[in-house]
Amino acid sequence: MFESDDDEEMELSNSDEADSDDDVDLSFGSDVDSPSFDPNFFRSFYKQNSWIQFSYTSEEKEPSDSERTQQTLKTSSSSKEQLRSLDSLSLLIKKCFDLVFTKNMFERRNVIRNAALDFKIDFDFLRNELTEIIMDLIRKSDDVDLQMKLMTCLACLDDETHVWLLCYYTEPSRDEAFGTDILMLTKFFSSPYDQLGMLAFKILKSYIIFDQEMAFECEIIREITKTVTLQRTSLFLREAAALLKKCTKCYYTHTLRPFRHGIRNNILELMNTLNILLQSEDLVVLKYAVKCIKHLSEDSQELLTYDANRVVLRYTKNEIKKALGSMPCHRIFEILKTMFIPLHDVALITLTSIFTYVKDATQRKFIANIEGLNQHICCNLDMTDYQTCRNFCDHLFVYFNSLAHFNNKMIQKLIDEDVVPFIFAWIDSTCEHFTAPTEVFYTMVTHGTTKQIQQLIERHNVFQQACELIASSHDYEKLPTLKKKLKKNSMSSLK
Repeated sequence: MFESDDDEEMELSNSDEADSDDDVDLSFGSDVDSPSFDPNFFRSFYKQNSWIQFSYTSEEKEPSDSERTQQTLKTSSSSKEQLRSLDSLSLLIKKCFDLVFTKNMFERRNVIRNAALDFKIDFDFLRNELTEIIMDLIRKSDDVDLQMKLMTCLACLDDETHVWLLCYYTEPSRDEAFGTDILMLTKFFSSPYDQLGMLAFKILKSYIIFDQEMAFECEIIREITKTVTLQRTSLFLREAAALLKKCTKCYYTHTLRPFRHGIRNNILELMNTLNILLQSEDLVVLKYAVKCIKHLSEDSQELLTYDANRVVLRYTKNEIKKALGSMPCHRIFEILKTMFIPLHDVALITLTSIFTYVKDATQRKFIANIEGLNQHICCNLDMTDYQTCRNFCDHLFVYFNSLAHFNNKMIQKLIDEDVVPFIFAWIDSTCEHFTAPTEVFYTMVTHGTTKQIQQLIERHNVFQQACELIASSHDYEKLPTLKKKLKKNSMSSLK
């Protein structure tokens, strides 16, 4: 039910993107979906679609269309001639990804899989050469139409993984160009042409994964926040929000320090931008913006933990804390109330994350007093398979535990709303013992008043079952403390 952060793009009916293949011959020698697959299909593909060939194994031959295209890009003084070549090139690259690099293609018989892998190796070699030509032209060009076509080709070459950049930038001659290229691409963010900005956002998503430290040194978050306004198109805001989501999640342990410094240095601008994005009516923009807030809330305490005497930042700890305390809980709750499925789970998990991790008094008071939220969470847990959505379930139980820690009023609320019977019915239905739900009961018993404990014992006659379930867990280290806290009339159940 819950969609993890690894599930990137959301398919929605309001997508405005379309591509036309009318001007280029993209015919194939055999049907990709045919059961009688020709093992030489990929080699035929090179020849028929011209721009990919086994150039490094072939003997002398007539120049291929690929070579002609590259030569045109290098030497042509005519902008129109370059644009025609780039139109053909971007469509062919896209067809290559769409029709050849498919999951099914690599899962079929060994002959097909091996041919596909051969094709991919050759494709990566040629992609390097094309990337170098295109990047060089982008650096030199001041023609908007040409820049647009070049960026489109570069976006087509990008498979949104760091592997593409790893092959390209690890060569010694290009190693120092990485930061320069990021700065060059960020300049397109503020272009009056939204398409240029969108393409730059899309390309830089791979740069973030490849080298997050360098991305933060280039102030990529600050550059994004300068350009986001509601006057921009929905497609522009989608790409901006998608890139921000990449920026608010740390991908490697060794980049934690620069990642957190980058967030701290831009936290005010980041929160202002997220508030703008949350006013959008586009569902994709909303989903990415809410995920950004989820990432920030989960890392909020670490963002506030650093030696202010040794680290020079733009903002003080108090300013960072105030910014984190400005997370728009009311707006996220409004999104949750819409009950729109693609947004529901991420809004619910974000709202509870703010309560659990940010620990701002105003935010916690608002969330704790949302009428019906606890029953809504129980309904979601009841409909969720723990084995497939373990993180989602555990997170919601952690929220209940934080709620019980908040004050006795919240413990009473959990008692009155029958959360405890639900917890143990839920554990019983899974036929296993789980620490996360049991922790909620433990916190209620150890932090509740005598009267509240008595209510727990008597309410709906579920206490004996609860004791049996807890006692059956031999590794539950807090069981002795729990026993001491319980009243005499419940001790026999635990003996």
